[in-house]
Amino acid sequence: MIEKLIFNNLLHNEEYLRSVILHLKEEYFYDNVEKRIFKYIKLFFNKYNKVPTAAVLKLALEKDTTLREDEYSSGLEMIESFQNTGEDLNWLLDETEKFCKNKSIYNALHESLAIKENSELPIERQNKKLPDIGMIPELLSNALAVTFDNSVGHDYFEDSEERWKVYHNRETKIPFRLDVLNRITKGGVEFKTLNIILAGVNVGKSLGLCHLAADYISQGYNVLYISMEMSEIVGVAKRIDANLFNMKLGDLENLDPGTYNKRVKRLRENITGKLVIKEYPSTSAHVGHFRALLTELKQKKNFVPQVIMLDYLGECASSTMKYSENSYAYVKRIAQEVRGLAQEQDLCIWTAAQLNRTGFNSSDVDMADTADSFGLPAVADFMLAVIETDEFIAMGQQMFKQIKSRYGNKDINTRFMMGVDKDKQQWFEVTDINNTIPQSPIEQSKAIVQEKPIRKETNVDEWDFNTEE
Repeated sequence: MIEKLIFNNLLHNEEYLRSVILHLKEEYFYDNVEKRIFKYIKLFFNKYNKVPTAAVLKLALEKDTTLREDEYSSGLEMIESFQNTGEDLNWLLDETEKFCKNKSIYNALHESLAIKENSELPIERQNKKLPDIGMIPELLSNALAVTFDNSVGHDYFEDSEERWKVYHNRETKIPFRLDVLNRITKGGVEFKTLNIILAGVNVGKSLGLCHLAADYISQGYNVLYISMEMSEIVGVAKRIDANLFNMKLGDLENLDPGTYNKRVKRLRENITGKLVIKEYPSTSAHVGHFRALLTELKQKKNFVPQVIMLDYLGECASSTMKYSENSYAYVKRIAQEVRGLAQEQDLCIWTAAQLNRTGFNSSDVDMADTADSFGLPAVADFMLAVIETDEFIAMGQQMFKQIKSRYGNKDINTRFMMGVDKDKQQWFEVTDINNTIPQSPIEQSKAIVQEKPIRKETNVDEWDFNTEE
């Protein structure tokens, strides 16, 4: 019996104890006496950092006033029976890992069934302590992910060759098609990261996410666009059509079916990346729903995204925290969960956040201007603010400022200008792509040439959508 082997070695094999104590949980033991004895072992080890003796466990048993007399007697017999049986450590670790995984899956299935049955009851009879039914996919996913991590860290000297390879591996980067963004990120954003566009209302958060989605699929990456406020077709797909067709949003409605299908066919011939758009009602979905969606997409469409566009973070729910008026803690927790999803699934995630009233009216912003939560910059890997003033609008440009960057020194090229075409949902580089703005907002407004920017040609223009066959 695996439980007996586990307890034998917890008391008589210190190396085994130190290897498994973080992975074993009370809920893996269903017998109440086993559960209590394991609790005594873990509490003693956590406090004194050593293996408890049989005498220590007997004393803990004696002091436990919640045990019945028969449980106390059974516990004494169990402690007396523990002995060193000499199993191979590697075999024992493998068997203990299987034990933990099996128990975790069983517990998750049992809890999922209870949640489902609870959700089917009338609201007044539901157990408020049980999670929402949307938590079921996350419970099962976490159970299936149980494993003993054998990694003990990166050895600075011994693993230097591996480190060099990582530095020079371009596959860890997802480049942009705009040179200025590649420059400030040292070649693009990375997998396992959370990247945020920070902007005011109607300045261009969704525009930026749609532009990047079009950018990435044009380079051959698979993109999942999750919308929490815009519809799948009119809100998102139409914007990406405008970007890729190089057409004004209003002109899309004038395309006849034949012309529209020709343009889609040309895109399909030139683009190898795939795009899936999924809409959720505002504040109704969290990372548990997103994990379930990733699983369904893989099973039903054989679609595995490399990039997720989450539009946007402030409209998500938390999977682990009830809604709180303390927006700092609540939104920060959502950001932590989303970044955890990126790390777990090896994804690059882009999302957006709102500027507060002060930041919206300012020609310069900083971390404190994040409306949703000042905790966001602490979690994000990259945060890029989009600033728009009446002068910039007249020029057809927006100013960008690096608020935070783990890709490079954000104090180099801190501010820079890019052109924006809101009709076509595109960002583009101006003629002077070195137009960085290190000065104060007052100084830089004098330095900018007050005229419409000239586009730098991109590959999408070479597809010549304006010439019909």
